[in-house]
Amino acid sequence: MRLKPMLIAVAVVSTLAPAKQPSYTGTWAWGSIKGGGGTLKVIDLGGLLRFDLECYRGAPSHNIGNISGDVIIENGVGTFKPDDPSVSCEIKFTLKKTIIVLERLGNGDCDFGYAVFPDGQYRRKSSKRPKLEDPSA
Repeated sequence: MRLKPMLIAVAVVSTLAPAKQPSYTGTWAWGSIKGGGGTLKVIDLGGLLRFDLECYRGAPSHNIGNISGDVIIENGVGTFKPDDPSVSCEIKFTLKKTIIVLERLGNGDCDFGYAVFPDGQYRRKSSKRPKLEDPSA
């Protein structure tokens, strides 16, 4: 008979514990070599994503570009703007359970190259902590 009160206490405590947020650290990708896409390397610092993003366009031009930086995430969403005012770029990051959605805002090209855009649903390819261009990462 003493078992019932103990089970109830365990059930109540487990429902009060905050849910652990998933880590987005890893390498994410979308697209194809033929049609274009991107690779996103992320280190999740809990409310801040440090990232390297490489985007490319397929045939016929095969343009490529990259950008890196930090984006603050609140309620699963954040907007990246580079520190360099000469680079016209704004990218919205939306974190979902199994994907990271990137969306270019406005007409800025982020200096990626002709017809190269970051827009897509990036799926995790690796959970391993990636090496980023920024040595402080």
